[in-house]
Amino acid sequence: MIHPEWANIRRGIVHNEDTGESWQFFMNPEEITTQIEVNWTKSAAIGASYERLSYQNTANATFDLVLRHNRIWFADVSRAPIDQVNLSPQGFASGRQLNPSEYDTIRDEFEKKRRFLMSLCYPRGRVNDVVRRSPPHCILLWPGYLAVRVILRSLQMADSQFDTNGQPVYFEASCQFEEYRTYRLTSADVFKVGFIRQTVGAK
Repeated sequence: MIHPEWANIRRGIVHNEDTGESWQFFMNPEEITTQIEVNWTKSAAIGASYERLSYQNTANATFDLVLRHNRIWFADVSRAPIDQVNLSPQGFASGRQLNPSEYDTIRDEFEKKRRFLMSLCYPRGRVNDVVRRSPPHCILLWPGYLAVRVILRSLQMADSQFDTNGQPVYFEASCQFEEYRTYRLTSADVFKVGFIRQTVGAK
């Protein structure tokens, strides 16, 4: 379980529970779309003008968001601490020049972000590994809004702005996360905590 310090974050985070690795978003998405479906079973009421509805279950909540990362922006921010960055009229940060090894680190970090998301779509172990034959479970954290255990249900990557070596410098990742819960969540729980559910599961 994530330490309560998650409440102090300024940007969203996806935390891989299997490896302990976290990705703090380079920038928070502008929108999160949440969908919750309630499943009811209908039965006929003979002679009545209605159908009886019997509650079956509530489907797992899904969270759709688009994550963006730009290698050029990352390099600009890396020139100076975030509170010391001065933007030029063109929107680029001014500061010290980066050396070649720092550019290599930035390029590797950019690629690591892409691979991190893709790795959440594949099983952790062999097919005969009962515990690890599914993709890793994650914690989706959002400042003051989300603390939910999830799996990555779908991922669509759009790479653009390629450099002279043919490597992308910008990507948009359209993600759908689905809540992964193994405890009962009640109406009163949801009314009390909303999507900050890690505290509920610890009861």
